Amino acid sequence: HSLHAVLNACGFSNTKKANYMKVLQIALRSFSMLQEYDEPDHATFGTLFRVLSRFLPRGDRREDIVRKLFIKCRLDGHVSELVIKQLRYAASGELYTRLTGHEPESMDIEKIPLEWQRKVKSSMSGRGIKKKKMAWK
Repeated sequence: HSLHAVLNACGFSNTKKANYMKVLQIALRSFSMLQEYDEPDHATFGTLFRVLSRFLPRGDRREDIVRKLFIKCRLDGHVSELVIKQLRYAASGELYTRLTGHEPESMDIEKIPLEWQRKVKSSMSGRGIKKKKMAWK
């Protein structure tokens, strides 16, 4: 889908700081449009978390968007290793712990409830996401 490609391009953009808000607006608009035509998947959510971590300064606005996005992702069943990894970069440690119930440094992917990952394609591995302890540095 072309909206996935736009969102992905935003996530990997190497633009100047002066253009950060433009990239962010394009990504958020693309995500909004995508929801009208298709259900976002784990890659879509992970990419949007990447955009947020790179182009939206830390603060209340970012925390609020990250919180709402993760709750949607969780309710929709698209939490994968990619989502958890990008959430770590987008959320403060405190928000990450509140959302997942686990400290970022000790996150064990096995602790993610199956309900949160029910729509992640089985090609990611047996439970839907890779089974390994995630190390954060």
